[in-house]
Amino acid sequence: MADDADAALLRRNIGAVRFCNAWPPEALAALRPGTEVIRLSRGQTLVARNQAMNGLYGVIAGALEVRLGRLSSRSQVRMLARSGEAFGFIGVFGGYSSPHTYIAKEPSIVLRFSKAGLLKVLHRYPELWLGVVREMASHQVITLAAAEADNLAGVRVRMIRTLLSLAESRGRRAADEVELGITQDSLGAMLLVSRQSVNTELRWLKERGVLTTGYRHIRLTSIRKLSALLAEYLAP
Repeated sequence: MADDADAALLRRNIGAVRFCNAWPPEALAALRPGTEVIRLSRGQTLVARNQAMNGLYGVIAGALEVRLGRLSSRSQVRMLARSGEAFGFIGVFGGYSSPHTYIAKEPSIVLRFSKAGLLKVLHRYPELWLGVVREMASHQVITLAAAEADNLAGVRVRMIRTLLSLAESRGRRAADEVELGITQDSLGAMLLVSRQSVNTELRWLKERGVLTTGYRHIRLTSIRKLSALLAEYLAP
């Protein structure tokens, strides 16, 4: 019965994904056999950062949080993938793994279009490439806007984000603490700010009990508290 329900849902909603919503019925019918219906509960991970993306994903119900990394904190949310939006173009057309983690913000339904099935349809109907390219261009605009917003954020916000990213990518995690293995000079170079600005922000964070500093090292003492601080700054 579940398979029948998924097949019916697929027939009704495959055209709801924006990149293919103007496709003719015969093209949508050809796309269906290689498409999977995925139901997600709130908080469930669909794709993790650095995971291979061998298909294109389209949201048809609910919304997914697009997070900067694998950290569980919602302060790492970069944007939302909402109903009608697709993602995974870089995996299908570039062979890259996912740069983000996608987690259901609420109960959601996602369609996974297989790479082989999608490319087969586009080969058969080359005129449909334009809609795909337009959707990819839309993603590029959104990504650049998010990057611009990051660059315009204050030094404190950028520092917290950088520290959290370092905790994930370089640190040696031990419970809620991690040694970053980076100097204050290096941190300043990453943020393009002066040593004085780095010292000011690190002192502020030390006063809040989230890190300690020493000779050529920075140690986070509470990733959870640091994530909460970022969430406070990003709250509307």
